[in-house]
Amino acid sequence: RQVTLSVIPLFGLGWLIPRLNRLNFSTPHVDLNLLYAHHRHYLSDAADLSVRFGNKQWKDYRSTFLLPGAVVPICSATFLEEYGPFHDPADLMSVPLLHDEDRGTWGLWFENAGVADPGRASGLLFEDGLLTMEATKAGLGCALLREAVIYDEIASGALIKPFDLPYDDGRHYYLCSRSDNALSPDAQRLCDWLEAEAKEFMHDSQISGTCSGLSQ
Repeated sequence: RQVTLSVIPLFGLGWLIPRLNRLNFSTPHVDLNLLYAHHRHYLSDAADLSVRFGNKQWKDYRSTFLLPGAVVPICSATFLEEYGPFHDPADLMSVPLLHDEDRGTWGLWFENAGVADPGRASGLLFEDGLLTMEATKAGLGCALLREAVIYDEIASGALIKPFDLPYDDGRHYYLCSRSDNALSPDAQRLCDWLEAEAKEFMHDSQISGTCSGLSQ
């Protein structure tokens, strides 16, 4: 039976796809149909399983913590060469900044990093993290991105983390399924595989985060 999984674009591109070959080895009989999940249209999601980003408050859905959603400042090597080096978080206030969904997050990050009265940052605003990441790679600015889902990009050197100062806004990545429907055996196998992969990743990467378990 086909199993449908909908995912946030950046989660799918940055974290899931690089690991799908392991799914093929561990559960080769699962026929996976992978779709985009749009955070503004979760209620219309008819997938067997969905990876959602938020605070775990989705009515009629079971949700299991997968990955933490804390943001860290990220830039490209060319951007760092042009505008760096950066010695203090306040140094980032004078460079082009990129924004994922909301221009207010940078102000919260600056405050959390101990920068007094940062004000509201200007700069390019993008609808989602995938667009923001691509703009960051292109050297258009420094962005706040969710570290867990771009970890491989940082490890490869494609993206650089000038400061290891995460800011947690309380939103994380969750694996969800409808509470009024039992999962098929193949969907359950996919669910188990995703949870195991996420736990192994958290252990190996040493990224901080908490597992909040299953909820209605």
